[in-house]
Amino acid sequence: MDAPIRIDGSSTVSPMLSAAIQTYVRKSIARRLDLHGTGTTDGFRCFCAGQPNIANDSRPINSKELKACANNDSLI
Repeated sequence: MDAPIRIDGSSTVSPMLSAAIQTYVRKSIARRLDLHGTGTTDGFRCFCAGQPNIANDSRPINSKELKACANNDSLI
């Protein structure tokens, strides 16, 4: 089995994303989706370090975070 798709970020967006994931999983045989709501800033920090596959957020990425992603060749 393939590794799960990891999603991290906004704790305010996570409940809505969780509901969407549940619907997606019921209709799909795709890989497992692991969702963590650590907060937008921590989600961006982890994403720019290459940890989760997807970052969800409740605000735009700031210039410091964008630079960290660029320095680590993280995709945005």
